[in-house]
Amino acid sequence: MASGKVAIVIGVVAIAVLAQLEFDEDPLVVERIINIPGPKDMVFPYLADIKNFPQWYPGVVNERPFDNSQLGVGKRYYESLDLPVLGEKKTTLEVTKYMPQENIIAFETDLDLVLPRYEVQCVEYRDNGKIKTKVIWQMYTRKRSYLYYGTVLQVLRIVMKDRAASALFQLFFKISS
Repeated sequence: MASGKVAIVIGVVAIAVLAQLEFDEDPLVVERIINIPGPKDMVFPYLADIKNFPQWYPGVVNERPFDNSQLGVGKRYYESLDLPVLGEKKTTLEVTKYMPQENIIAFETDLDLVLPRYEVQCVEYRDNGKIKTKVIWQMYTRKRSYLYYGTVLQVLRIVMKDRAASALFQLFFKISS
C-alpha cells in the first residue's frame, strides 16, 4: 500500500515539475506552405488585411478593428471565432510584427487554451517564367510548459495541421480567382 502512495506522490511531483519547466521559445504548432500564382504585391496586402480572414480562414467569423488606425504593430481587432466543441468565442487579435517591405506579418490572440502566435511571410519567385508567391504560414503557442507540450499541444497539432491546410487552400482559390 505504501508503494502505491509513493508512486502517486512521485507522479504528482513529476506533473508539477513538467508544468513549471518551460521552453526558451514559443513551440511551433504547425507550419504550412502554399504557392500562389501572382506577385507578392498582390498576395501580401490581401493576406495582411486581417478583416479578410473570415473569407478564407475556417472558424473565423468576424474581425473588427478596435479603431481606424493604420495597420502596424499594436493594431488590435475584435475577433469572433466558431470553434469545434467550444462553440463561439470572442477574443482579441493584436499585430506584433509588421514589415511590409519584407512581406511579413505576425499577430497574437488571447485565446486561453492555445495563446496562439501566427507568423506569415510571402516570398516571390519565378517558376518557368511565371511569377509566384510562396506563403509560409506558421502557428506557435505562447504556452511553453513541458506538460502542455507533451499533452495539449500534440492534439492541437493534429487539429491545426488540417485547419491550416484548409485555410491556405481557400486562400489560394480566393486570391487566384
